[in-house]
Amino acid sequence: MIILNVFVVKAVHKAYKIRRSMQGGKNNQEEKDRRNSLRCTLMAIAMVLTFLVFNVVAAVNNLAETVFEVSLGFWSPIGNLLICLNR
Repeated sequence: MIILNVFVVKAVHKAYKIRRSMQGGKNNQEEKDRRNSLRCTLMAIAMVLTFLVFNVVAAVNNLAETVFEVSLGFWSPIGNLLICLNR
């Protein structure tokens, strides 16, 4: 997911540069493009961080049950709840 978001952000940055070059590079437009590009980057970072935060509990729980054969008790339902909220 992180890798795909990096590709998306790079493609958006490239599209903004192409659009700016086709419009003649107006200063006011450049500032708007820079702000839009920053918003896109921040949105992608927020999506990835949300995904990671909501899935880390379930991942740790699954790892503990698989590798160490230990149940973490009440963390399992919390991890499942976070995964459900993430969808």
